[in-house]
Amino acid sequence: MQQSMTTSWIDLIHVLPVEERIKLLTQLQESVPLTYALRALFRSENNAWHSYSLTVKTDKKCKEVLAERVIASQPGQLLVMDDQFHTILLVSDDYSGDVSIEASSNELPNARTAAERLAALFPPRPALDPDIVYTKFWSIGGGEGAYVGRDIKIPQWGGITDNYPPPVLSGLDALFTRGIPEKGDNGGLILWHGPPGTGKTFAIRALLGRWREWCDGSYIVDPEALLGRANYMLRVALGDGDQVDLSGQKPRVRWKLIVIEDADEFLTADAKERTGQAVSRLLNLTDGLVGQGLNLMVLITTNEPIERIHPAVRRVGRCLADVQFTPFDAPGAQAWLANHGHIWVPRTPMTLAEMYSKLTAFSKITVATQSGKMGFNLEEN
Repeated sequence: MQQSMTTSWIDLIHVLPVEERIKLLTQLQESVPLTYALRALFRSENNAWHSYSLTVKTDKKCKEVLAERVIASQPGQLLVMDDQFHTILLVSDDYSGDVSIEASSNELPNARTAAERLAALFPPRPALDPDIVYTKFWSIGGGEGAYVGRDIKIPQWGGITDNYPPPVLSGLDALFTRGIPEKGDNGGLILWHGPPGTGKTFAIRALLGRWREWCDGSYIVDPEALLGRANYMLRVALGDGDQVDLSGQKPRVRWKLIVIEDADEFLTADAKERTGQAVSRLLNLTDGLVGQGLNLMVLITTNEPIERIHPAVRRVGRCLADVQFTPFDAPGAQAWLANHGHIWVPRTPMTLAEMYSKLTAFSKITVATQSGKMGFNLEEN
């Protein structure tokens, strides 16, 4: 049963030295948020405490599962004590409905074990639909960035490979079929460029699905804010720490794919003159000090032609993948349309969007003809 804040904290911190106990109680009496009070204590230079963080993929709220274990609470945060392992655990629900656990103890193995024991109390989230992937949509929010989690429909990579001309498919296939990066790999920048309608967004959705077992997607709604505010960028990059596999395996660090679409204004040769340090921040996030050890990749798309892209972005060794999306040439477009049940002889190259538009137009003509009414005539491409 939950006790009053002062009494419960006195019981909780009996393992702390007197000086640290007084400091913590003083902060709590001043209504300092739990998370700040704990981090100020456990991450100071004058103590030997260690912290371990993880996120539990579950549909249960922390209050539902931990009601009888809560020692202290503040809005959105619960405090639990593991007496056996002398560990203090801060538990909270994040925006996606997952549960975040931050364990602190005088021994790192104790913090890890206590966090895993607590995580095991939460039932795992039911198996996901293979055609759905959970994605975080980030915006500046209250100043440091916040996200809303959504399940999005994804195409299977094997079912859409014919949507890309052979040169484009070659570059994409190498990316889609890669495994989990090696330990110590710093990730990097994935650059997709080409005219509108060539299937870049479609490929993003497929990539999120293909990598879902080891990589989480974070879509940036406001890239100008991300690259303009350091605190927002760090919030997205640092994320939630480890993920827990509730099958009994140890927690593993997952990778993160940050997606920035239509980043034309940040990637051109004159970007620094127009947007300040945005390009520098972007590059530092992918292969500079900021991105070191974060298991992070950044996928950027742009409609700008290749000659307009800033040379620093395309420097040899910087891009994990540099894929140019192009329309189908006329024979390729004719073959694609034939494979989809329509005979048409294009005279010029066609983008994927244009070919799907033709399919829609053909479908309307068929329906109009079958209903006894004349449809509209298509102009030859």
